[in-house]
Amino acid sequence: MSKEKFVSSKLKADTYTRLLAISKKEEKSTSELIDEMIDNRLSKELQNDFSEDVEKQIYKLRKNILEDIEINRSLYKILKGF
Repeated sequence: MSKEKFVSSKLKADTYTRLLAISKKEEKSTSELIDEMIDNRLSKELQNDFSEDVEKQIYKLRKNILEDIEINRSLYKILKGF
């Protein structure tokens, strides 16, 4: 057995043992625990994606506002010169 396969099988066994211990403690089946873990992971990823999107939108809005202000200043200077 290769080193990678041994480590992988050891990690899987340790994870399964932990899940069994938690399932006994929480009185839930391992499949319920796995479903909860997946749901938690997905919700964290979605939350991170959402916050990242909001930050990007705020950055774009600020950039657009600053560009508009600069354009207005330039137009004001041009019109003031006439």
